Amino acid sequence: MSKRRRNELILVGLIVLLAAGFFIYKKVAPAKKGSEVVVSVFGREYARFPLNENREFPISYLNNLNLLVIEDGYAYIKEASCPDGLCVHQGKINKSGEIIVCLPNEVVITVEGPEDSGVDSVVK
Repeated sequence: MSKRRRNELILVGLIVLLAAGFFIYKKVAPAKKGSEVVVSVFGREYARFPLNENREFPISYLNNLNLLVIEDGYAYIKEASCPDGLCVHQGKINKSGEIIVCLPNEVVITVEGPEDSGVDSVVK
């Protein structure tokens, strides 16, 4: 085996190991619970709600409708007028960075912000 071929195999092996390590880290590392839900329509912010207040919010525009439900600290789409309904089956989200997307209706639901610890400051 040539030295160049051996170096290429080592490089590929290192890349695979780094990718596997990153994947394991993302699966094992605890994600922080988010504090609010941001609703975007056509790429613009449409509404923003705290995750700790239960509510149902119809996202209604043109002839499209998505029913956002925030319940027990989780957000999910209960009903949608889109033809495939995939956003309804994406499940409940509550971790910072999680999203629900409805491509036909161009709606994106995003969880943002870490959960407030309730501590404003620490005095020593």
